[in-house]
Amino acid sequence: MRTVRLGTSRLFFCSGKCRGRYFRMHGKSNSKCAYCGTLIHCRPDRLGIRNFCCRAHVGLARIERTIRHRAGRFTKLFHEYEKGFAKAHYKARSRTTVRWRLLTFLEFLNTRGFSTIRAVRPNTITEFLEWGQSKGLDRPQLRDTLGSVSVFLDWAAMAGRYKGMNPIQPRMHRLVKPERVPRPLTDQALARIWSTLDKRGTLQQKLAVALGEEAGLRISEVCNLRTSDIDMRGHRIFVRVPNKTDSERWAFFHRKTRRLLCEWLSKRDPGCGHDFLFLNTLNQPLNADRLADQLRRVLAGRNSESRDRRQAGTSDYFTFHRLRHTLASRLAGKGLSPTVIMSLLGWKSYRMLMQYVHLHPQKIRELYEEAME
Repeated sequence: MRTVRLGTSRLFFCSGKCRGRYFRMHGKSNSKCAYCGTLIHCRPDRLGIRNFCCRAHVGLARIERTIRHRAGRFTKLFHEYEKGFAKAHYKARSRTTVRWRLLTFLEFLNTRGFSTIRAVRPNTITEFLEWGQSKGLDRPQLRDTLGSVSVFLDWAAMAGRYKGMNPIQPRMHRLVKPERVPRPLTDQALARIWSTLDKRGTLQQKLAVALGEEAGLRISEVCNLRTSDIDMRGHRIFVRVPNKTDSERWAFFHRKTRRLLCEWLSKRDPGCGHDFLFLNTLNQPLNADRLADQLRRVLAGRNSESRDRRQAGTSDYFTFHRLRHTLASRLAGKGLSPTVIMSLLGWKSYRMLMQYVHLHPQKIRELYEEAME
């Protein structure tokens, strides 16, 4: 029961939904939402206080203010690009990242006093790289930002907003991508992970880690699973699109995942209103970022010691994607052909496979001796 005091009297409602419906019918619309412009209906004691019709528009208004502040005189051009070409070219999950990369470049142009995008020249890009380093951006961030800016400038030339060749010259502005070695988890690290999960983790977190370890799923693919995607008899899972490579595939799992799946399906609320396998506290589909945050809190922690360990690059810290490295290295060590591994884990190139597979030096020695005999 919800209670609202109006002067000396009280009104009683069975739920917040009915309370909102009442005040929408009897409240006064004294203002408009600062984001969408719809009339705001509120109770008499809240007149002139509310500025937005819902909480979602509060966040969207903050984002819009940030865009106007950073893009400056290029705001109109930015919105034209974002709502047109970028919406059709990038995935929904990638558009947010591309937005902030492009705003970094437009902020630089505003600080340098550029009034039009046509004044950008190759030396402008060189100055931007120096400016970005002074702002604390590392080389990988600058390299990814240049990629997004290059696409934006190509669009501007196609739309007639920029004349001439793309000012980003690969030979001048190329930032070499560091080659990272595969980072599979050791058997001891996996044992520590499961020991910690048994002590502090939930059943849902255990199932997610098991899917990463035995099926090699990405964390976004784990959160995108439906109950209908699971074939318990065939010990396999259908990985649907959208995913990173936009290709469907079947992934297999083993005993540990099967046991945890049976336990979770018996406890999962069938009346949640959807068929997503993983749920949040509100029985809604679990977001990949939220799941990653939960696992970091349980396994990696957020204290200074864990942060120093990650920055030092030691091999005992946990990220979900390392489970994928671990499975690829394990399958390669057992002699599976690269074609089979690529099919199981959803890769389209041999080069991508080699970024994940790491063979132990002792295993390499054994294979060499076997070949020479």
